[in-house]
Amino acid sequence: MLRGAISLAHSRLADLLEEGGPLDLVHAASERHEDGAIVRIGSARLPQDGISAVIATGPMGNPSRRIDTREHAARIRLDGYEVLGRLHVPTGMHPEEWANGRRWIAVTDAVLRYTSRGSRRAQLHPTVLVHRERIRELVPVEPSAYERELDRLAAARAGGPRVETMAPPAIRRLRAIGGL
Repeated sequence: MLRGAISLAHSRLADLLEEGGPLDLVHAASERHEDGAIVRIGSARLPQDGISAVIATGPMGNPSRRIDTREHAARIRLDGYEVLGRLHVPTGMHPEEWANGRRWIAVTDAVLRYTSRGSRRAQLHPTVLVHRERIRELVPVEPSAYERELDRLAAARAGGPRVETMAPPAIRRLRAIGGL
């Protein structure tokens, strides 16, 4: 897992990702899942085809670009990762139809799961952008099951197993999920 910051010339991170070009990270560091060690990299240029998901933070994009959508709870499986959250699908479209027309899929109120140091981790994020070509499975989830999962994670955060959260920082940060 890579962490770092990017300079964003676009009003939305999703627009930058949809262009498909490489991402230039600064203050980059890599976390090894085997032992949790952090390796400082400095700067890195990442081709998007090696990225499974991006955790987006910072301000939301231009409100005038938003369209009318319906929320659909879904579970997305990637190699080594799972994302559970809400897809915002244009009204009148089926989630799979909509997803097939995009390079990156935004999942909000997202739970990201993976294994690090032999333990299952769960992180809550406002937005995770998933690379469609890296998806192994996208399945609908009953909204009540999704809400129960959020309640379970909230209870764990209050004193149960470790649950990590990321609050949006003042600068735009990026966590790229997947290999290089």
